[in-house]
Amino acid sequence: MFRIARGLVGGFIYHVINRGNGGYEVFHIGKDYHAFMDLMVETKGRVLSNMRNLVMPYLEKLKKSELDDTQEIYLDILESNLSEIISPFSSSLSSKFINLTHTEIRVANLVKQGKSTKEIAGLMNSSPRTVEAHRENIRKKLNIKNIRINLRSYLSLVE
Repeated sequence: MFRIARGLVGGFIYHVINRGNGGYEVFHIGKDYHAFMDLMVETKGRVLSNMRNLVMPYLEKLKKSELDDTQEIYLDILESNLSEIISPFSSSLSSKFINLTHTEIRVANLVKQGKSTKEIAGLMNSSPRTVEAHRENIRKKLNIKNIRINLRSYLSLVE
């Protein structure tokens, strides 16, 4: 089977294919792999185009409408998350955060956006202490627990 080292290839983590097919051979020859990667690049382009043309215009309309404070916060978070999905940052984010839980990724994203522990707790319907525990776990998993660096600063450097 044509196989390369696990990890980011062309901006995608490819070894998920082996997980999804029970480890059966996927690429019998190198040409198959290259055709697959071409398809992935094309698909990525379509996703980016669709996000920009089909989603972002509606976000702009929402931003211009009258929203209460909570709705504005949610809209800002939604816009930021969508922007990260379609930016090159998403590749480095997912590779850096591969060991984080879904909740830890959400907390890390909100920290990166400059939200305080108290604000994050309100947005996630949890206590500030729970958010502090998630922040601590994030620091451990990113190997920055004993390094004197602000978590938000570190997450901004990941870009």
